[in-house]
Amino acid sequence: MKEYRHESENIHKKNEEVLELQEQIKQKFRDKRGYWSEGIWSSMLNLDPYFLEQYLDFSLVPFEKKHISLKDKELIYIAFDVSATHMYEPGTQAHMENALEYGATTEEILEVIEIASLLGMQTFHFGGPILIDELEKIGMNVSQDLSEQQLKMKNSFIEKHGYWDEIWDAPLRLSPQIFSAYLGLSTVPLKHGQLTQKMRQFVSLAVDSASTHLNEKGMRMHIRNALEFGASKEEITEVFELVSTLGIHAATTSVPILEKVLQLREK
Repeated sequence: MKEYRHESENIHKKNEEVLELQEQIKQKFRDKRGYWSEGIWSSMLNLDPYFLEQYLDFSLVPFEKKHISLKDKELIYIAFDVSATHMYEPGTQAHMENALEYGATTEEILEVIEIASLLGMQTFHFGGPILIDELEKIGMNVSQDLSEQQLKMKNSFIEKHGYWDEIWDAPLRLSPQIFSAYLGLSTVPLKHGQLTQKMRQFVSLAVDSASTHLNEKGMRMHIRNALEFGASKEEITEVFELVSTLGIHAATTSVPILEKVLQLREK
């Protein structure tokens, strides 16, 4: 009987310690990250608060450096959460709310979404050179020379976007029509005029460097452009640190399912 009471007391004490830790983590999250989302974090907090505590420390690294403003950090989170390779709705909503709280405008958030929506053109960045290479192998060369109209489109791209990169050569050579249409589409976000050229590169870099995408060509291009537009090594590193937190979505998506399964088995 004494042994049972002793064991019961230990369990009760352990439960109290866990509850106290959970409250500490929630408060630390609010204090350091500026928000708490029951929908995103509560299941992980319930089932493994120790993992969530360590994740919090991991996620705080770029917040403690402060090379990028809190508002722009939230816009970067939005960029990789809305990306077609990820589309994480809970994070999108939470970071939109945070961005607005930190002073972001509707136009800034729309500009981020529209830039992220341009990802589909990367099919041409990768597929175009492959097609040109395979055509050349069978003697069907694609002209290296640009027509007057193609040259006009290239110059228009440089004028509107402030740069040119070789990844645009293939779509311009293979399909001037799709390039022209993309040029029109890609300039719409610029009309909002809310983001700096540097921040636009950060948004694109966030999309391309996400673990769900990892587009090396795009990363190199946007890093070069960001540096050209005045970005520092520390700022670009901070973008990577922010995007590196994407992996936690494996837990925030699946742990609530595990919690629900366990609850059903207890009934």
